[in-house]
Amino acid sequence: MLAVAAGCSSQKAEPVAPEKPPPDQKAEPEVQTINLGVSSADRFGGKENQTRLWTVRWKSAVLDLAKEGGQLTGKMSDVTGDIFKAQKVVSTFQSDRSIVDKNNEILVLEGRAKVISKETKTTMTCDRIRYEAAKELIRASGDVKVVGTSGTISGLQEVWMTPDLKVIATPDMFKRDVR
Repeated sequence: MLAVAAGCSSQKAEPVAPEKPPPDQKAEPEVQTINLGVSSADRFGGKENQTRLWTVRWKSAVLDLAKEGGQLTGKMSDVTGDIFKAQKVVSTFQSDRSIVDKNNEILVLEGRAKVISKETKTTMTCDRIRYEAAKELIRASGDVKVVGTSGTISGLQEVWMTPDLKVIATPDMFKRDVR
């Protein structure tokens, strides 16, 4: 009976305005998503984007492009690639997946991550790598193991190194002695 009474009412329903985020909270940007198969990409940076920072190759990828502001992020699976210094490959890498923050020149490698120095053949494996190209800094974390001609280092939770793996240290030693 209540349904009949409500249905016969002469009052019109007010339109409901879409809910806006509170003034202190920004709305999520509209994003265009692109799915890719096997491919590769080079990242250039530095002055006038003339310096090759890395090449990444993947078996599948999802790229997200924010329509406002143009921020591009990519999430790739089954990844290999090269890290450059002075336009020359100084190390190679591989991992289960990677995320690229193009605007900040950051490459993150996750899951069975490995970097191998081209010159010294030093090999570093860990759970996660964060390569900050602008700082020429690799941050390795989670079960870090480094194998080189001088021996093996293992059991550390975090190690920092140069892209060519010639300088490797704990974060506090790296900050104090290297930078």
